[in-house]
Amino acid sequence: MKYITTLFWGFILGHIVYYLGSSLTSMSYDFYQATYLGITVSVAVFILSYILNKITYSSQHVE
Repeated sequence: MKYITTLFWGFILGHIVYYLGSSLTSMSYDFYQATYLGITVSVAVFILSYILNKITYSSQHVE
């Protein structure tokens, strides 16, 4: 469930960031690029959290 929630919020926040960025630079809004941005950042967060949990777990259990 946490992955679905993260993907949903990544999708929403990706669109918000892309909309604000495109408005500030006077570019047109592109739904597909905004979706790609949101999903890519969400997947990067998944991978980063997995790596950091592995590092933290292995450093706590070193004998």
